[in-house]
Amino acid sequence: ELPNNLTSVVKMPPTKSFPAIEGLRALFNFWIVALHQHMFQKCFLALYGKMDLLEHLADSAWSGIALGHGYQVDVFFALSGFLFTWGLIQPSQQAKSLY
Repeated sequence: ELPNNLTSVVKMPPTKSFPAIEGLRALFNFWIVALHQHMFQKCFLALYGKMDLLEHLADSAWSGIALGHGYQVDVFFALSGFLFTWGLIQPSQQAKSLY
């Protein structure tokens, strides 16, 4: 009984799209834009000698959120690669052939 219940819990119906993964991809896309905006803002503040604003920006919570340890691009490309590969494999699975 228990193995059947566990199988029914983890079994997923076949799907053509992954809205949750696509949503995560959109979130990371926004995060990458925020990171670039933050970097350009720091560059312009330094260029125009606004060191007090630059220090305030560096200490803000926004700085930590925008920087995010630099994994935004890696995760974005991993999710994009998965969705792209899934889109290529799915038609061949339905046709039962890769050619």
